[in-house]
Amino acid sequence: LRARISDTPVILDDGTEVTVTVSVGVTVGGAPRICASGAVVTMIETTRGQSGVAARLLGLADGALYSAKAAGRNRIEVALTPA
Repeated sequence: LRARISDTPVILDDGTEVTVTVSVGVTVGGAPRICASGAVVTMIETTRGQSGVAARLLGLADGALYSAKAAGRNRIEVALTPA
């Protein structure tokens, strides 16, 4: 989707072509991670007892978005959930 958007210019009413790019930050909640100890945990388990699992995931994705923009834009960055 990102590549398709950047490869297809938007044509304005006056015929001017404008290139549009997309930067995306992504994270996944509930995906299993293997800790250094060998234990398998998920994002839900690591935030159990804390409020705002969704807010935490959104914060991780937002940080990844800022990383994508800082790294040159028009890219996708993935934030790994803490193990």
